[in-house]
Amino acid sequence: TTVDGEAADVPFRATGKVILDEGWRAVFRRDPAKDENTPQRADEERTLPDFTKGESGPHTPTLTAKETTPPKPFTEATLLRAMETAGRTVDDEELRDALKENGIGRPSTRAAIIQTLFRRGYIRRRNKSLEATPTGVELIGVIKEELLKSAELTGQWENKLRRIEHHDYSAQQFIAELKQMVCELVDTVLRDANPRRVTASASAELPARLTAKKGESTTATATAPPNEKPKRKVIRAGSPCPQCGEGKVLKGKTAYGCSRWKEGCTWRKPFKK
Repeated sequence: TTVDGEAADVPFRATGKVILDEGWRAVFRRDPAKDENTPQRADEERTLPDFTKGESGPHTPTLTAKETTPPKPFTEATLLRAMETAGRTVDDEELRDALKENGIGRPSTRAAIIQTLFRRGYIRRRNKSLEATPTGVELIGVIKEELLKSAELTGQWENKLRRIEHHDYSAQQFIAELKQMVCELVDTVLRDANPRRVTASASAELPARLTAKKGESTTATATAPPNEKPKRKVIRAGSPCPQCGEGKVLKGKTAYGCSRWKEGCTWRKPFKK
């Protein structure tokens, strides 16, 4: 149960349980002196009194000193479950309801999505848990369009697909809106004066030639001896990608790029002006 209130023009929200029938609680009353830090006490603190909509009255606030604990790291199983129940992280009730049925991805595609994150070096295993790599963290920081990083985008699409199913929305309009959104995002990125680059980190799950041997540097740029200028490597279209080594260098309108950009290679070299 969630209760929204206001005190001195400041909004407050409380979430907890409302006891409709005390049951055994009516017989076994707790002793506040004994169970101050027990799980039963914590459960009692989450119990809300019976509120009536629109009621008002005096309230005596209390302050409790506690320490927050970080959420448990994901495992592959819990990450799959989180993708299935992604609607819980969405505030909009309509979008949350749309995500309840499907979540992010489908049962047949969720595992493949996670494997793609591994392949691109965005996540890695640490014992039984999963953790984001520096590359993954950097990627999220580089993406400035919040909607692209939120489950709300999937919720919006699922909501519109449901409306199309009930003949309440046009499929052509949905496609047109998607095209417009993509064009606006691309235009925003092209107009952004700050370069958006993600550094690929060396990982055991990357191709072997990308992982440095023991004692070697994991950075792509070698250090030249003192007083000696490093040789400038000439970039030509069709040559192997200097980052992944698998793709070929492509020449675009404003920069060179890798032919394996769809597979996750982020190498890009702007033309000199």
